[in-house]
Amino acid sequence: MTVSAGADGLMKLWTVKTNECVARYDQHEDKIWALAVGKKTEMLATGGGDAVINLWHDSTALDEEEAFRKEEEGVLKGQELENAVIDADYTRAIQIAFELRKPHKLFDLFRELCR
Repeated sequence: MTVSAGADGLMKLWTVKTNECVARYDQHEDKIWALAVGKKTEMLATGGGDAVINLWHDSTALDEEEAFRKEEEGVLKGQELENAVIDADYTRAIQIAFELRKPHKLFDLFRELCR
């Protein structure tokens, strides 16, 4: 990741791999004149023309871990849903499909129940 600060008062977080801006932070009312990165690059500081110094904590690694955990949880819930359908436990299957926000699967389950 790379970070930039500009005259528009925005601090931006960029991916090096794709050169895309993945986050924008608008905490200054005026231009950002200074950007300092800590030795371990987990802390940042910005100073602006608005006479404000903002301290930032880079939580990119934590955010990636959380996204991975949620994806893994979704896969496990999806398998639990399929197991409930195979076991004809439609009450549980409907609950899981609702939790996973899968309206088409809910429709299929209700259609199966009405047969």
